[in-house]
Amino acid sequence: MAHTWANRGYYGSVSHDVKATYVLYLGWFDGNPATLDELPPEEAAKKFVDYLGGADTILNKAKTDFDQGNYRWVAQVVSKVVLADPNNQAARNLEADALEQLGYQAESGPWRNFYLAGVQGLRNGVVKGPTPNTVSPIPCGQ
Repeated sequence: MAHTWANRGYYGSVSHDVKATYVLYLGWFDGNPATLDELPPEEAAKKFVDYLGGADTILNKAKTDFDQGNYRWVAQVVSKVVLADPNNQAARNLEADALEQLGYQAESGPWRNFYLAGVQGLRNGVVKGPTPNTVSPIPCGQ
């Protein structure tokens, strides 16, 4: 049954759907009191990087993990370095490399898209499109 096309994770994934169902019915709180009032992501990332000995230490360890194929961990830990210092190109490149590998391995189309779109943003920046004009030419009430 696991090999039946309709049961494969081509669009979603079991792990993603389980989390979504949990959040839908029970909310975002995971029961860990430490997650009740966390620091904002940028501030937490700076402390995380500092606690682990700085960006260079993290990147050196992450490169070893990358070479061992631990792409999920590399993406997770290096994203903190990028969040703490968005101009750290070495961190951006390593995170992009890890996300690229995850994208190549992803069975789910949306996951692949998110991974590879993340790669694009890390390597080339995010393209800012024009702001759409949403003003109606017809005044309200007419």
